Amino acid sequence: MIHLERYFQINQIPDITYIGIGSACIRDSKPENMQQFPPWLETEFRNLNKTFCLINIDPKFESPYLLTQLLPIEEDINSSSSDGLFKVFKTERLTCIYINEALDFYDWIDNKYIINEEKTKPLDTINKLVMGNSKLLISGIYTGMSNDILEQYFNSLYSEKYTFNTLITYNFMDDKEGSCMVDLTKNFPLIDYKINQIIKLDIILNDLDLETIKCIYGENINGLEQKIINWSINKLKKLPNMEMYLYRNYINNNYQPFMEWTKNMSSFKNMDLSKDDTDINQMLETINLTYLPYASLLKSSGIDISDLYKLIQSIPTTFLDIYTWSSDYTRTINLIIEKHLK
Repeated sequence: MIHLERYFQINQIPDITYIGIGSACIRDSKPENMQQFPPWLETEFRNLNKTFCLINIDPKFESPYLLTQLLPIEEDINSSSSDGLFKVFKTERLTCIYINEALDFYDWIDNKYIINEEKTKPLDTINKLVMGNSKLLISGIYTGMSNDILEQYFNSLYSEKYTFNTLITYNFMDDKEGSCMVDLTKNFPLIDYKINQIIKLDIILNDLDLETIKCIYGENINGLEQKIINWSINKLKKLPNMEMYLYRNYINNNYQPFMEWTKNMSSFKNMDLSKDDTDINQMLETINLTYLPYASLLKSSGIDISDLYKLIQSIPTTFLDIYTWSSDYTRTINLIIEKHLK
């Protein structure tokens, strides 16, 4: 991986950098997903007069590389010191880098993932160049590892939070769990090219309502409202899994997971959590509040959520029968997914 860091120390950072980690099998599992280009990025390459660098990292890459015929590669530059592990293809506006190595950026210590600073150093170098030159970087993990891990790590690493959050994203996928089966025709970052910024829903939905977001970005970003719908549905779909874990701990007098969860939830930004944390009814009422922002977004998009809203409102009184409630909730969410998730 040292060759990647050296490459960017001597070459100019492009307008848009894409990094696919564990991306060798995407083409096999989803024919519409190119190893070289995610579909959304190929469209941007053809529509924008910008320079692009696409970095694909995976030990399973084999020659010949699957390069799209729409963008013929003119030159093959192979580093003599890389032992064939670092391969560069270039045109005037496009650089494609293939790294035939695994990027194991974490260690498993005490039953949790710990970021290895040394292994993430090449990414850190690219991040700083991107931020220093006001360029854009989008990265996806396709190994089954959560995309949130690198996003949270780098966000905590840099003091320039605004710069990082508007120029770099490591978790553009709706469901956050990257795998080789992800459909990249439906998972794409929101980018406003007029102001050269990445739009992160977790951040802007904390401060702006849907109509305001549409007024600011609607004309500049294709698929914005559908992206918000997909994002909200995925949030609602996963909430009960966390709640079952919190609930089981809570009734066994283990309150710490719940308190840690509320501390990290963006939905609690303006909420008073000073009440008795040992009160089970207060816990259920607090959980109830976490659903409302996502449900409201669906309602604002014209989706009928009346059945879903009744279930959310019933949490404080019926959630004690958690498995019956969860079954009803899953059935209701699946009906919404069937009609509206695209």
